[in-house]
Amino acid sequence: MQKLDPAFERVALDLLARDGIGVVWKFHLDAANAYRSGYPRGTQILIATADADERLIRHAAKVELTRNAE
Repeated sequence: MQKLDPAFERVALDLLARDGIGVVWKFHLDAANAYRSGYPRGTQILIATADADERLIRHAAKVELTRNAE
């Protein structure tokens, strides 16, 4: 997995906070539509945003598990 620009991760975090975990699925659906419509760069951006959100969710889960184990 590639390291994302911190500003890009901030956008992903803001969208996740605003729209919840369902935003990840929406990004994947939108990426599929962008791909079928001939927008490869848009597809890349949507998938990268979904990946960033998934990373943030995993990180938050690890933090919570660590906090609960103490």
